[in-house]
Amino acid sequence: MNRLGLQRPDVEFVSCNRIHSPDPGMERLEAIYRVKGKDIAKVEDWLVRFAKVSRLKFACCGWETREGEFTGRDGARYTIGMGGEARVSQRSELAKIPFLNLYITHYLYEP
Repeated sequence: MNRLGLQRPDVEFVSCNRIHSPDPGMERLEAIYRVKGKDIAKVEDWLVRFAKVSRLKFACCGWETREGEFTGRDGARYTIGMGGEARVSQRSELAKIPFLNLYITHYLYEP
């Protein structure tokens, strides 16, 4: 996130991987970050403002947003979203979730 100009003290880097795909246009880089439960609500607010991400919704066995988009300071387009499994299903208890993942994806081919 630092290289994209998105530094946040409440988001911890986990990994970055190249995802190979036989489908044309689907090869991508995916960075995964961790957001602790106590920080989920404020990171969600930032995502809504910054990338027009939908609010977290509980579905089945976890929380998820719809992905948003942004252009990095490198000029490339990225998608961003947050989610993960959780036993907590009430928004008022988000802080009890150990963590959710924040995903930033950059597709290597853009038409």
